[in-house]
Amino acid sequence: MDEPAGLRLRSFSFAVFASLLQIAVNVAAPAQAEQSALQTLLGAGGGRILNVRNFGASGSNRTVDVVVTKGSSIVKVPGEVGDFTPGQAITILRAGNPPAVAAPNGLTGSAISYDERGIIRLPCRVDRANAGCDARWSWRIIAVDAKLGSSAPSAPLLVDHAPLTPNPTNRIHLVWNSDPAAVSYLMYGCEGDGCTPKLRAVLPNNWYTTPGGRACQGCARPRYMVYDYLGHDFGTDELSGKAMPAGARNQSFHATIRSISGHSIEVSQPLRMSAATRMVHDDAPAFQAAIDRLRRIRGVNGSGGVIVIPPGQYPIGQTLDFYRASAIRFAGLGTGYTTQLIWRGGAGGIVMNLNQARDLVLENFEVTDFDRGSTPAVIIDIDKYDQGDGIKSAATHDELRNLNLERSGVAVRLGNRSNSNCELMEFRNVVIGAAYNGEGGWYGYYIAGGGETYDERIDGGTVAFRDAAVYLNRVGSVDSYVLNLSHNFIDWYVNDFASWHVVEIGSDSEGAAHHLYVAFAHPHGLRFVIANSRLITATYLLASDGYYIVDNASLGLQLSGNLIEARPAGSCKVMFSNGDSSAPLISAQNQFSDPQPFVTPPGIRRALISIQDVAGYAGRLHPISPPIDPAAANLIASMLRSASLSSMAVRPGQRPAPR
Repeated sequence: MDEPAGLRLRSFSFAVFASLLQIAVNVAAPAQAEQSALQTLLGAGGGRILNVRNFGASGSNRTVDVVVTKGSSIVKVPGEVGDFTPGQAITILRAGNPPAVAAPNGLTGSAISYDERGIIRLPCRVDRANAGCDARWSWRIIAVDAKLGSSAPSAPLLVDHAPLTPNPTNRIHLVWNSDPAAVSYLMYGCEGDGCTPKLRAVLPNNWYTTPGGRACQGCARPRYMVYDYLGHDFGTDELSGKAMPAGARNQSFHATIRSISGHSIEVSQPLRMSAATRMVHDDAPAFQAAIDRLRRIRGVNGSGGVIVIPPGQYPIGQTLDFYRASAIRFAGLGTGYTTQLIWRGGAGGIVMNLNQARDLVLENFEVTDFDRGSTPAVIIDIDKYDQGDGIKSAATHDELRNLNLERSGVAVRLGNRSNSNCELMEFRNVVIGAAYNGEGGWYGYYIAGGGETYDERIDGGTVAFRDAAVYLNRVGSVDSYVLNLSHNFIDWYVNDFASWHVVEIGSDSEGAAHHLYVAFAHPHGLRFVIANSRLITATYLLASDGYYIVDNASLGLQLSGNLIEARPAGSCKVMFSNGDSSAPLISAQNQFSDPQPFVTPPGIRRALISIQDVAGYAGRLHPISPPIDPAAANLIASMLRSASLSSMAVRPGQRPAPR
């Protein structure tokens, strides 16, 4: 097909997209008929349409155990060769070059808990999950490089006077020196003298500049990595499972199959080490070839096109790089989640890199580690930083929709290293869930960006089984609508202030220890609005002090029209501090299960406006707010709702224009 002069991606529903592509679902269909259906979809003067199967994607998740010898191009297969054929791309785990990272150093740690203001800075304390603080934990860390080689374990760290059962109230706080060559870290820990560490978490190397975890904001390199262990274990390694490797492990080995003879497979280049390991199909080169073809239409910032992925299981052994791509629609074709991208590259990898990418649409597929595979550190990584040839494109207007993102360190990371214009992203019906065994991950969304991640929108979808569903680290502004939050330890975690606002409307949350936890007190503060949401937990799931919402943000919190309830009825507090600001907590027309829900720390001036709030459980209600004229109360409540909605509008002068 001739190269198009340009591309006009029209707005149409995915239902129409899928129905018009019925012929494309059958991968055996003639390529000409498939291309015709796609061209009909795009219309006259449409664009470039690529099918990953035409670039050699196998769509097979089969694996074989193999024996390899350093310097040889022959791979021995003790069992059946399976469906591997000449010309296919493969990955052999841990058979590449030695790792490019050293064992982490500078590891320190301690048990920490809240002070009376809800700020984490005290030693372990007794709570209902811990009768004492006499446990001893042992921790070791492994660094992972960009090609999935891993270091030897760090020297062990012993943390004494710790909780036996860590939780959001009583945490184990770990800090170590960050290595810019590391893309992730594997956390191994255990409790008790002489214990054997097991894999507790797979973490991306978020770029922090302080031991408190402040975001990079355009820094040249990270200084620290920080992790609070809350008692939530997740992650696995395809070869070692949850057991800690004894030493360093080589990078993954990538090649193509030249020939197969009996139980011997010849690959395109010599192996880098001798080992008994595993060989997997790797469809990443086929996907990357399609991505690169679209980027070359008009240079790196090309006019884009459509990449279609027929239903199937596609093993991905290397990061898919959308660096400086523009106007690419990357779409699965099947119904439900019959199009699966399965991470097979090794624990701690990054599945998709969207650095300086703009106007992308990723839709209608699932990313999973398939239980038997390795857990990635990040599934979709959106950022704006110098990758070697400068910053030449804003990261803006990317849209993720109808995705299912399973077990991972962070499902969607935004602005990890950026400090400018990483903005206007939309996440529509993105389901961030767990593996078959209920293991989720560290964060659902991690949004940083030096205050320049503006107008990010989460529209529907789910975040479940995460330490924090949404973690904000110096965000610009975020709007969330009708988000389902299920059994996260913390739904919203704020580690640094927001440049403008955070608005949450219509959420349905169940099972969180905290719905909101603001970890700092800062004169710039945070404008946070929670409206028309159903926030339900259970007494045994709450933090031990009953603080369900903890706000130290200094600029006030707005709660409007929410149901905030613990079942059975019990302590379910809103702990707030206005700090150095005169901004009050504004609570209007909420229903609480706690008859005295508002708590102010000792020594802090109470600043509260409560309007028509009620308390009760199982239908028995009584007022919390002081008496007020009903007409005035309704007017004020209406004004609050209008303010909540209007705060989403962009008004001149409130934020920098996109660059």
